Amino acid sequence: GLSCLLLHKKEKFYEAEGLITSGILPLCEKHCLHYLKCHYLLNLAVMKIETSKHDPTIALPSLLDCLSFSEENSIDSIHASALSLLAKVFLEMGEVKKARSIIKAALPVLLEHGHILYQGQAWLTLAKCTLLELKHFETNEDADLKLGLRKRAFSDLQKAAYLIEQINDVNILQEIYYLTAHT
Repeated sequence: GLSCLLLHKKEKFYEAEGLITSGILPLCEKHCLHYLKCHYLLNLAVMKIETSKHDPTIALPSLLDCLSFSEENSIDSIHASALSLLAKVFLEMGEVKKARSIIKAALPVLLEHGHILYQGQAWLTLAKCTLLELKHFETNEDADLKLGLRKRAFSDLQKAAYLIEQINDVNILQEIYYLTAHT
């Protein structure tokens, strides 16, 4: 049952990917619809990340195209959203410091102009970075530092939950609540 559902989801992804890459993006290019082009490149990257959880790097070409094009055309909200996704990819690759620095750079614009989904995911990514950093402290001598990191992760998870609850994304909320319970 589940494998059929995943296959169906992947088939729909490939169908959507084909529609976006061969139909929508060229149309946006032809009619100078820069914002829509960036929007669909970002959505394409999201779809690739969601359907290839074992290899998030598959989203990099779409993500880098989105970053480049949104920067060239000063589409700051999408640029910040794409940076937050790039941070998520780096985190999945185990590059915690890069992920943290990227998300911190994107956060001001993202919080001011970005979609609430990307804002929530940015806080979630920051919390995950902090939780991964916590694993490096194993001695009791670091108790105060560990407590500070736990508090920061908890605070970031609360911010993520508040934002994601507003759009009622159950899958992300489930992850947030799980991490909160184990923080």
